[in-house]
Amino acid sequence: MKWKLNTLITFFAITALLLQACCGTGNTVVKIKGDKWYINGKITNIGSQAEGLLMNVRMVNSSFEDRGEKIPEEFAGFDPDANTKEFISKIPEYTGSGANAFTLSLQGGSPGYEGAVNSAFNADGSLRPDYLERISAVIEAVDAGTGAVILTCFYQRQHSNVASLQNREAMLNAVRNTALWIKENGYRNVLLEISNEYRHNGFLKWNDGKWLVSTKGQLELIAEARKAHRGLLVSTSGMGDGRQEDSLARAVDYITVHFNTTPLGKYAERINALRGFGKPVICNEDDKTGKEGAAALLESVLHGCGWGYMNNQVNQTIPFVFGGVGDDLPVYEMMKKVTSPPAGKNEEVSDEEVYFPLPDGSGGWRTSNDPGEIFKTTGIDKQVLDSAFEFVRTTTRNGGLLVLRHGWLVYENYFGKGQSEAAPNLASCGKSFTSVAAGIVMSEHPELFPEGLDQKVFTSEYFPDFVFPLADTAMSDIKIGELLSFSAGIRGNNPVYVNGQRSSIDPVGPDGWYGMTDSFALGLKSGSINGKPFTTATLWCEPGGGYSYATASIHIASIMVRHLAGMELEDYLRSRLAIPMGWSRWGYGYKSQPLVDHTPGGGGIALRGTDMLRFGYLLLNRGRWGEKQLVPEAYIETASKATAYNPHFPYSLQFNVNTNGQIKNIPSDAFWKTGSGGHCLYVVPSLDLVIWKLGGRDGQYGSSDTGLPQPEPVEEGLAPTEKISATLDGTEYTRLLEMVIRSIKE
Repeated sequence: MKWKLNTLITFFAITALLLQACCGTGNTVVKIKGDKWYINGKITNIGSQAEGLLMNVRMVNSSFEDRGEKIPEEFAGFDPDANTKEFISKIPEYTGSGANAFTLSLQGGSPGYEGAVNSAFNADGSLRPDYLERISAVIEAVDAGTGAVILTCFYQRQHSNVASLQNREAMLNAVRNTALWIKENGYRNVLLEISNEYRHNGFLKWNDGKWLVSTKGQLELIAEARKAHRGLLVSTSGMGDGRQEDSLARAVDYITVHFNTTPLGKYAERINALRGFGKPVICNEDDKTGKEGAAALLESVLHGCGWGYMNNQVNQTIPFVFGGVGDDLPVYEMMKKVTSPPAGKNEEVSDEEVYFPLPDGSGGWRTSNDPGEIFKTTGIDKQVLDSAFEFVRTTTRNGGLLVLRHGWLVYENYFGKGQSEAAPNLASCGKSFTSVAAGIVMSEHPELFPEGLDQKVFTSEYFPDFVFPLADTAMSDIKIGELLSFSAGIRGNNPVYVNGQRSSIDPVGPDGWYGMTDSFALGLKSGSINGKPFTTATLWCEPGGGYSYATASIHIASIMVRHLAGMELEDYLRSRLAIPMGWSRWGYGYKSQPLVDHTPGGGGIALRGTDMLRFGYLLLNRGRWGEKQLVPEAYIETASKATAYNPHFPYSLQFNVNTNGQIKNIPSDAFWKTGSGGHCLYVVPSLDLVIWKLGGRDGQYGSSDTGLPQPEPVEEGLAPTEKISATLDGTEYTRLLEMVIRSIKE
């Protein structure tokens, strides 16, 4: 009996192997769950920034041939098989650098000259075996490396030649035959793309081209593919502007876009519009290369979209070169970086069970209104917080108080124009966001900051040409740490401090929105406020020699971020913080000031209260959000403590700090950031505590300032404070913190 069982097992095993060999069944299985990609049951790029995404390289001419008579004379001896073998030999190098997939095409791509006859189809839509042999060789090589293939049927240049598809029926035949061929060969790592840029004008030169470029035509072709192969994942790509038509986005299994003509600053907008369909979004063609390509790759990934590298001059134009990572070192280094899990501390913290809230539209923070449960869960006496709220009402006309402890939103109350949907101009609280953006951009470009915060930054590597020549040559000695901690010598407000001693300067620097314009901040222009002159044309002390609260200084840091990121600060924060953390509506203020023509780095972020808590919670968790390290942990550590870059005043990288215990009754690890109008964000790590004090003048809530619509007034809401009774000398901020701390009765 045992012998018979073993014989039977051996028989079935041999039969399975023979069937696999006969049918060409691949080992790699690519599937979609929700909006994420899975290969062999595992999410792609697990633990990395590109988790769940499909990173791909466009290699459509790896199967190139030209059966026509227009191939340039110097390439008359071109060998299609040798070309394909050369590409296959480099597949391990590409996948080793993070590529999960390769885009192939049954009609290739532009080889650098017109008229090539390059198609796997006969005129009636039947398939050509010799062409498919090369495609099969690539698919099976990619399969061996557990990768995917995006296989395109139609490319617009294949018209008016012997292989041109005759009509609509031939196109339907071509798609049907392709889907059946994939099914019969058992290729489970192949995704189908009907057309490359289906609306391209070149398709209008085809017979029945008007039908092909129509949404109706694409939907019919998608349906034909599914009819032939029910399990096949099917899509079709839009043009280079990163858009896709809604009915097609709903019909396809995965949404395919191209980014060739899309500016980096528009990636967020285009990707977000498509992610709402709840499917994977993948770019499988972007012709940006070098540092720009690396930036495009990162921007795409950070918004949740797989990215497709296309190197026209190297991989697509004859003579085709497949040099592995040598094709483009900056791009492949970035691809490797975003597909690799973080190392060291970041890897360790990913296993900790730390609560992070959903976006407000999906449930938001965990809350409780029951005083007993609040006390049991967080140790907070809600009655004390009620008293703290009444104190807040004496400090500002509009506002609110929100308290978060152990990840529980235990208190949320508003008055005046303050309410849960309000997103007023938060004035100088925005400075801390600029600081965090600087920390992120430094981590993304470590090669530019070998000295870290000691790096002297006033060079053409960090700033655009219009910054030079410098208004004061002494600015060339300013370090980034000094710029961020207001000790760079750039003129700001009085009083100033030198080694803890209070002093004053004359003239002062620009305040308010004046300090948030490039020309005033850099000293290229001087002006006056209420008849009092201001300037940054000269430093008031040598770099590092004193502290002055200088809005211009942090705005200059935002110019650096803008230059290195290749986009506006607002767009950069959207991709690095807002999207990963799930902020609701937000923006930047000072819209009514025409001279503010870039994101104001010196302040003005307009954010809802519960999203301001998210920012504080990010700081509390040392830059971590969920499984991702959004801000370098080391940067948060430095920013939240007294710094050697500013020994003059307890102000670090855009946060007030209490490291040396200057303020009694407040933990030494507490840090906070205030904003004109009575706003203040507090973080106290030792108490696992985040507090948001919302304030605001009436004008800060206006849509003319923020560009955001004002929410409808809350019925039975508390009225604005008509008379401010507290002494507003700055101590109200620390007094409120002391009151909230007293509510903790543990």
